[in-house]
Amino acid sequence: MNIKKTYLTIFVIFLMYLLLLGNPVVAKNTYDDGHERYRIKFNLQIVDAFTDHPLNGVIRVYAVFNDKLWKESLDMGEWRELLTLSFRGGQASFEAPLHGRYSLDIEPEEGVLKSPYGLLPRYEDASRLIIFDGNPTVKMKIKLYPVGYVFAKIYSPSGSLIKFRDWDDPWEYNRGLFYGTCDNENYTKYFLTSEDEFAILVPAGCPSKVYWVTYVPDFGLAWLQADNDGRGYVIRRGGYIVINLVYESAKTMLRKALEFIDEIPKNLELSDNVTSYLTEAKKLLDNSAGLSEKSKALNGWKALELTFKAWRQAILDYSWYRIRKHRVGRLVLDLPSGVKANMTLDYIDLRFFVGVKFDEELRQYYYELNGFSKYGHLGFYPTMNLDGTIPEAEFQRQYRYVKNEHKARQFNTADGDLAYHPIFESGFKHPSEFLEVPEELKKLLIPFNVTALLKISKTHIKDLSRLVKKYHVNLKTIEAMIEWDRGGVPYYKPFLWNGLIYFRPLTLKEKAKIAKELNSLIKNLMPEVEVTTYFSNPLNPEVAYWLKVEDPERKYNLRGIVDAVDYFVLRKGVYVDTIGFQIHMLHPTDQLNLIEIYEALNKLYKILPKSIGITIMEFDVPSKIGEDEAFYGLQLAEYVNEDYQARLIKDCTIIFLGFPRLRGVGYYFGVDPQSCEGQAGYCEMYRGLIRSDYTPKPAYHAVINLFKSLIYEGQCSKEVTTLAGWYNVTLYREGGQPIETYRIHVDGGSTTRLIVRFYENETLKVEVERLRSELEAYKSEIDELQKTVNRLQQQSAEKDETIHRLKKELSKHPETITVTITKTLKTTETVVSPSRDTSTLVLIALVAGLAVVMITVAIMALRRRANYVRR
Repeated sequence: MNIKKTYLTIFVIFLMYLLLLGNPVVAKNTYDDGHERYRIKFNLQIVDAFTDHPLNGVIRVYAVFNDKLWKESLDMGEWRELLTLSFRGGQASFEAPLHGRYSLDIEPEEGVLKSPYGLLPRYEDASRLIIFDGNPTVKMKIKLYPVGYVFAKIYSPSGSLIKFRDWDDPWEYNRGLFYGTCDNENYTKYFLTSEDEFAILVPAGCPSKVYWVTYVPDFGLAWLQADNDGRGYVIRRGGYIVINLVYESAKTMLRKALEFIDEIPKNLELSDNVTSYLTEAKKLLDNSAGLSEKSKALNGWKALELTFKAWRQAILDYSWYRIRKHRVGRLVLDLPSGVKANMTLDYIDLRFFVGVKFDEELRQYYYELNGFSKYGHLGFYPTMNLDGTIPEAEFQRQYRYVKNEHKARQFNTADGDLAYHPIFESGFKHPSEFLEVPEELKKLLIPFNVTALLKISKTHIKDLSRLVKKYHVNLKTIEAMIEWDRGGVPYYKPFLWNGLIYFRPLTLKEKAKIAKELNSLIKNLMPEVEVTTYFSNPLNPEVAYWLKVEDPERKYNLRGIVDAVDYFVLRKGVYVDTIGFQIHMLHPTDQLNLIEIYEALNKLYKILPKSIGITIMEFDVPSKIGEDEAFYGLQLAEYVNEDYQARLIKDCTIIFLGFPRLRGVGYYFGVDPQSCEGQAGYCEMYRGLIRSDYTPKPAYHAVINLFKSLIYEGQCSKEVTTLAGWYNVTLYREGGQPIETYRIHVDGGSTTRLIVRFYENETLKVEVERLRSELEAYKSEIDELQKTVNRLQQQSAEKDETIHRLKKELSKHPETITVTITKTLKTTETVVSPSRDTSTLVLIALVAGLAVVMITVAIMALRRRANYVRR
């Protein structure tokens, strides 16, 4: 018997040993840093999102388990359930062991309503993520939406009714991209009943709309909306409606397309197919009344195709209209007899740049793509000294390399917003690598020392300014606030609490304070350099929904570009010259087609102050959908190919050029990567302009040809039109002998004149230089005259006000007096004045007015002459 017990004991120990080997983290009962000794208090309020009415229900609490707190805060470990508890009256209070991450699954128990589709809960179930931030007490109000149910009948373009049998089916169809909203900011998800009926949750009791993604035949991927003809779906809590989703979406999108047409200038001549497509789409939908649901859906699919094609063409027409109005300028040449001119591009105003590996095989492609803007990037973070200064030898080497080898004439760099080298690298590597930095850096990184790093960042900016001025670098832009609108894991910083290391993002308040301080320093040191932000993607329902789950208190993330501008620029007063953000096409967290790009830019335009420009920092379009790409069930491979990429890139660039304040476009992938293995950061295959075998795709030629079609180079007639930028104009005699070359700027949307004359015993160059020097003198003279005009106008306004007041006071005692004023032109004028006391004021006002007119005429004459020659 004892022998059996001994063997049994050995067997049990052996099993435990195997378990320990198989899962050493889970098997540990004590943690290396001892964080299991601490407990966190949770005080939660769970309320109705609209009324703040307290709810009842059940909470399941989960946490990440690992042997160190910092690993848990980076989601390194195993998620385990900690506890389950009921809550009443909206109050849930409990304690839990300290962990880096918690997740709450909340199921409200506010009753259900019966329906033909089964029991329908009155509130959405919800998940919320909590990141330990150094506070041992978590206080949070969690708002749950009361919901109604939009049961959506979805017919395929072939007419078959699509049925979702389990929760994985919507994912296979379109990644589960079905959402409801009433405010375009907070979104609810979909629901599958026990009878396999599919519904989209919408907030109850308020006008709501449905968003969903699908493939529109012969157009492409698109976010669609259904909003009940603009009235929204108002459904009681737990109630439901049934809609034909394709048909309802077609009506909504047609109305939105027609609204766009109404907003563009009436003198814009649209392509013929725009009107014909929209007319046909409207006719299809109008004639659908009384038809079967299948026939309505088929008409809806056709109407969607026609609507999107018309809308896309109208946007392109409008963009070309604005390009001609704002981007293209005229150069008028007035040359002496026997003199000809030839024009070549220096660089255009739009900063167009492409990410290309600078291999020998790619030099030709790189020069062609970046040659339009001659725009190069300088990056000094990897070589910074410990105190933030830049090694001067490295500055020289890199500047000369980019200038000579890349043939850049204007430059960009990053500003060091807390971007000391290990922190900068965190944007591309996992934050856990912070712990592997040299010991002398750890005191700067752990605990996260904002004051110390601000000092380093300021030193970096000051040294950058010194070197830029010393070497006469034509620095145009500085990237700042790189993706500070979000708090994703790559941007976590290390902190210290009770001797324990943990990670969390900087809060939005912390970011705004830092950015305001550093950006102001940049403008004080380098006022001529543009400060450019580097935010992430425009908002869509997918992004908004997951931000609600992952950042319920909105401490770390902003909801898209418009929200970021509103928070940082308008509310916090952070100085920027240009708002930069990303557009990675055909990605669920980004834009899907040309219409959505235009809408995103237009929303940003409406909120931006006129002094602020826009830059697309990262832009790319796939030429093929790989196995790991974004959408699986929509058969994108059937239409996403190299020709599709070329067409979409060209059309998007036209859209970009159509926004006058859009100052730059950065195409992210110059070359397809061989694979994404081992590459950190954003990497998706087949998004380059050049294949991995170093042969150009059709998209490469589409970009080159578009810019060449807008840029004039060659022999000049009396007048040429070309894209705004700097040009070299070389003058020749009849025999072909060159006389001189001049650098001229052509302004978009205006005319630049170059007048050349020969004088006896004077060279052409002397005459042009004289005009240029006169221009500089005239500028100061114009400024002084403008100040005089402003002063006289103010005095005149004050005197007019005094005269008006005196007239009212003396109107009770009318008296007619004749006053004769002699002007410098020896003419006389008779004025009827209400009183002898006001005659002097009238005289002064008239003389001042005459002076204003004369000075204004002088200024106009000087400005007209100044415009003859532009530097």
